[in-house]
Amino acid sequence: MPHIIKQLRHFEKKNTRINIVKTVAISLILILLGFHLDGFSALSTASLVGFLWMISATVVFLLIYWKMQFQLDHLDMKQESHAFLRQASTLLEKQKWLFQWPFRLFVLAMLIGVNLTTYSSTINMPLWEKISLHLGSSATILMAFILGIKIRRIRFRKEIDPLLTELNNLRNELEDNTHA
Repeated sequence: MPHIIKQLRHFEKKNTRINIVKTVAISLILILLGFHLDGFSALSTASLVGFLWMISATVVFLLIYWKMQFQLDHLDMKQESHAFLRQASTLLEKQKWLFQWPFRLFVLAMLIGVNLTTYSSTINMPLWEKISLHLGSSATILMAFILGIKIRRIRFRKEIDPLLTELNNLRNELEDNTHA
């Protein structure tokens, strides 16, 4: 059992480091976007609403994201082994759930926000330029989403799935030993 706890602790530390980098990067992007928008003398209501929408969606997503992260502190180390292993598995499975719905809703919110923000800067443009700018902004967000999902799936296969397999193997061993 100590071996699996060591593996879980390693996963937790690595995940925390990655999440800090992600949080800082997202914060910097929003700050830079804010400076970029501040450069426009007549910021429209749509741009302001879009920007505030993106900030709100980001803050909500990051709060959910950090709350859902695997933490050994959330495991009750005093409970019997089988229950501990089941609880650890459940917490790891939550990592997958986070990228099924909350992340998709976050991307949708970002698409809405970026298009609201872009709307005001395209008012005096020809239609084809408006469409190009909106499509380009949306495509960039969607490509980042697809890349994020692919990277996450690779990390799941490489890091979480082996831990889940190990936890299930330990649970099966415990069951076999109690029935023997």
